[in-house]
Amino acid sequence: LYRLRDETGEKRLKIIASALNFEHCRQIVEAYRARNLRADYVHSKQDGAANAKIMKQLDNHDLDVIVQVRKLGEGFDHPYLSVAAVFSIFSNLSPFVQFVGRVMRVIVQNSPEDVLNQGVVVFHAGANIACQWADFQQYSSADQDYFDQLLPLEY
Repeated sequence: LYRLRDETGEKRLKIIASALNFEHCRQIVEAYRARNLRADYVHSKQDGAANAKIMKQLDNHDLDVIVQVRKLGEGFDHPYLSVAAVFSIFSNLSPFVQFVGRVMRVIVQNSPEDVLNQGVVVFHAGANIACQWADFQQYSSADQDYFDQLLPLEY
């Protein structure tokens, strides 16, 4: 996050982290706060008002890190999420793709190579995510190949 903020000058870039459970959310938040980052979590055990307050802080750029347990998946969009920190276990590709997709949003339109449009995924090698990461890369590559073959069409 610090590297991305330094390279781009964009201080609104953020981390989204996946946790195993409610207690793990709290531990991850405390670890980030100990490193002077503004962090909080949303969780289904929290009431709607508490989660809404945290989401407002995220939208107002009052947080550097948002931690969740499969709470911010499909349909959730916050373009300044740039680092996906995987602290949980994904048993199959679909929820992993949903989570990683949170950092694949466009900030600078029509500029796919812009560093602001490049998400970063961080995970511990021992977390058994390498298989999902390899599957995701293969899936992404096949997807990109398909769209690349459409581009050269001339009328």
